[in-house]
Amino acid sequence: MRGMKAMMCLFFCCAACCANAWGSESDRGWSIEPLVGVQWYNYGGQQSLGCRFRAMANGGIRVERAIVQPLSLSAGIEFNTFGARLKRLDNGYVRQEHLSLPITLNFRAYQGLKFYMGFAPTIALHSSMKSEGVHRNADDVVKRADLLVPLGIRYEFDNGITLDARYQAGCFSMLKRHVTMGDYELNLDGAELHNMSVGLCLGYRFAIK
Repeated sequence: MRGMKAMMCLFFCCAACCANAWGSESDRGWSIEPLVGVQWYNYGGQQSLGCRFRAMANGGIRVERAIVQPLSLSAGIEFNTFGARLKRLDNGYVRQEHLSLPITLNFRAYQGLKFYMGFAPTIALHSSMKSEGVHRNADDVVKRADLLVPLGIRYEFDNGITLDARYQAGCFSMLKRHVTMGDYELNLDGAELHNMSVGLCLGYRFAIK
């Protein structure tokens, strides 16, 4: 969490500098932007239990409204995957398909270039895990709801195509309790694992005047 606080401070310092350097070009009106991309997800925390990154496609749609130069506000709906590859469980995995509702404040640093940060309530639609070649339901191991903090950068090309790079971190531990899976026993008492991911997305921004 210290790293998250440091990133937040850096983000707002950069935003303040961008606001002072902003010119006279306006970015008014509404826009809508469908997104599709790839996301590398993992667990972070004090006890990672041999977690490794996994990759999965993600996508969504967001709406953006200019507030005042150089600020805008975005809200959307996204489909994300969280979890991890578990090396200690015979290269098994935990995977949750999440529906997220991100709300972000965007700072336009230069023409086409924006930095953003916000929050995203998210809930798992399905939870699964694999261990020793056997697929299981993971609802008794991991929680369904979380609050994400997305931090990212977005660039819009002249033709309306956007490239988005982001980092997301969960605010709450996703573990529920001690669990036994067949002959393998996981002692999860006192462990804290938080959702985290890095991702790249392509989108197309439709301006609505």
